Amino acid sequence: MNTDELPSFKHLRNQMVGFGAIIRINRVLRCIGLGSKKIGELQGKYDEMRRQLTELTEYPRKFNEIFSNDGWLAHESMNFEVMKQAVDDYEAKGADAATQILLV
Repeated sequence: MNTDELPSFKHLRNQMVGFGAIIRINRVLRCIGLGSKKIGELQGKYDEMRRQLTELTEYPRKFNEIFSNDGWLAHESMNFEVMKQAVDDYEAKGADAATQILLV
């Protein structure tokens, strides 16, 4: 199952869409002197959360595309950092380097 199909990811993605809308509306309101400074300060945290959500959904997909033919599949109990390193090594150094990450 693709991570985009999981209910928890759908919910999180919907929450992020709503949070982004609040930040955009606040930015417009701040231009006319009505928005919240506190909400405006959350933009950096919002950007970081979006980046993390993208990583959490993209790395398992990439991992499965790359390694599924060799019998490796991403799953929830797999160490995310190992998965990420394997994908990054595959893209930078090739299949042999990436496989070594998984075998260690």
